[in-house]
Amino acid sequence: MTHTIQRPDPFNRPPRFQPAIKTLELDVPAPPAQADETARNILISLLPMTSILFMGVFYAFVYSSIGRSGSVLFALPMILMGVISVVTSLIVYSEQKHQQKMARIKQMRAYHQMLDRKEARLLSSRLVQREILEDQYPSLRQIHRRVMDMDLRLWERRPQDPDFLTVRIGTGKVPAFVQIKPPDPDSAEPDIRRAFGIYTEYKELPDAPVTMALHSVDSLAIVGDRKYTLPYVRNLLSQVASVASPEDVLIFLFSSSTSNYKHWEWLRWLPHTSQRTGALSHSMAFTQADRKNLFGLLSGFLANRMPAGEEDQTEPREQDSAGFLLSVFDGETNLISEPGFSVLVNQGSQLRAAAIFICNTLEDVPSDCKAVIQILEPRTLEYWQVGPQGKKREATPEYLSLIQADNFAHQLLSLATVSQGLANRIPSKINLLQTYGLTKLEQFHIVENWMRVPPEDGLLPFPVLIGNESQFTPLALHLAEQHDGPHGLAKASCCRPW
Repeated sequence: MTHTIQRPDPFNRPPRFQPAIKTLELDVPAPPAQADETARNILISLLPMTSILFMGVFYAFVYSSIGRSGSVLFALPMILMGVISVVTSLIVYSEQKHQQKMARIKQMRAYHQMLDRKEARLLSSRLVQREILEDQYPSLRQIHRRVMDMDLRLWERRPQDPDFLTVRIGTGKVPAFVQIKPPDPDSAEPDIRRAFGIYTEYKELPDAPVTMALHSVDSLAIVGDRKYTLPYVRNLLSQVASVASPEDVLIFLFSSSTSNYKHWEWLRWLPHTSQRTGALSHSMAFTQADRKNLFGLLSGFLANRMPAGEEDQTEPREQDSAGFLLSVFDGETNLISEPGFSVLVNQGSQLRAAAIFICNTLEDVPSDCKAVIQILEPRTLEYWQVGPQGKKREATPEYLSLIQADNFAHQLLSLATVSQGLANRIPSKINLLQTYGLTKLEQFHIVENWMRVPPEDGLLPFPVLIGNESQFTPLALHLAEQHDGPHGLAKASCCRPW
């Protein structure tokens, strides 16, 4: 059975198999306590017998002192009984001591055999967990191989999957699938060290994929030197582009300068950004005017997804056809005061959206950002989420070079013609400003347009925008004879009116 795409036109994503993962619990007990050794007290054993021996010696001394030497023989049995009793007590004591020692050895042997079995189960669980994590959240090398081989698992995740946009942010220690209950720390047995060693060794899985869910984090800031943050973001975006279809994810890019285009040119080849594969993407902006226009479009998407107010609850809101909206902000884009920016940063996950901010320092991070990845060194990063339950996690980052990213994007071209992405979808709801690519009503310049002198060949030379045939392409009606003509009024079009 082949695992590569045989019919890229059209590419039909097969159903996804997801192994069931259950969290188990394992108890690592403390060593058994030592048995009571009161029987080993030799004085308690010898005291009754020594008294008999003492009485025999005493009678022998008395008889000999009164000159009755023959009577001494009467004391010999008592002396002999005392000696035998003492010897017997010593033998019994030694045997009890040996038996207790052997019982303790057997008890500890059984305890260590039980620890061996538990450690074998933990080791097996560790191997299975590593295999599952590496399969679900592959490394850059594995992702590159899947794309180059046109693996059937490309774009396998759906919006309803719990790991829809869960990405691998690096490698490090992650909690083990098997939750280990530690031994009692109050135990005074020396073998408690091994029990605690097993607990500390297997409670976490080292060098494993460290993940985060982009679809539930609202907003994420990536802080550090640009020579590290840019290849790191390329890594994250390539993961998104390999596991999620352009029908489910649309990527927006807002860059602070046109000089940054060389760092992001590869992105235009992805079907997640371009309306036409390889064309200049309508979801990438590098100038202030383009950034505002594009963010106006993004704000319109978010506004359509906002819950209806109390006054609108009688009429159900129409859901737009767009998928998840992933926005990348490279540098200072001057969009913080734009309508919808605060909504994106604070409520992104509720509106099927997320924002990634590329910052040089922590002071550049928007104050309401919900999570931060700070690249401290080339091989070290820290990830934490804000709030009282926040916890820092360390990981080793992975980087994607510009050449590798460009090759990665070009390899998806054969599938990009099949899944056109959200750019070609007929929008379910737009407004007049979105159609004209404007953000404010004043930008229409109505008075100036009215003052324009009509040409000599007619009064209706201008196309009239009547809606959108895709998320980015407006549909125009041109009444001039050399264009649509008057019959264009009756033409059926697949568009969405205002």
